[in-house]
Amino acid sequence: MPCEILVKAETYTHPDPRIDASGVYKIGDLVLGFDYKEGIPVEWGSEEGPPKFAIWHIPDMKLKDFEKWCLLTYGCRPFESEYETESIQREGEALPPEVILRRRIYVDKDSLPPIGVELFSTGRAALPPHTDYIKLKPSPKF
Repeated sequence: MPCEILVKAETYTHPDPRIDASGVYKIGDLVLGFDYKEGIPVEWGSEEGPPKFAIWHIPDMKLKDFEKWCLLTYGCRPFESEYETESIQREGEALPPEVILRRRIYVDKDSLPPIGVELFSTGRAALPPHTDYIKLKPSPKF
């Protein structure tokens, strides 16, 4: 049973580096994913395509198996943000850690094999996950 992943296909840059890393999707970021249901492809909305997004079709792999692959390969889930390691204290109350990186795992556009280049040119491609082009972003330094 295949799955599909919505991938950010263009980059926006925010002038504040902290907001840019924590709140802005970058090209190649994995946004969300769904399994095919009973062999029927995912029905994406009209905004979930080129030029802003691309659809990555992963043949023969369920979303939970892709998530497991990411966890075993990179130590995190594909749609996971990175958070500060310490909670913040304000007025004596511990607040939850803040997001410091919007998405940790991404598709490296420049490392895609020839069959995957279509992901960013036509907005759709079918290929299995591989560490040659699925990568982990480094933690930002502020």
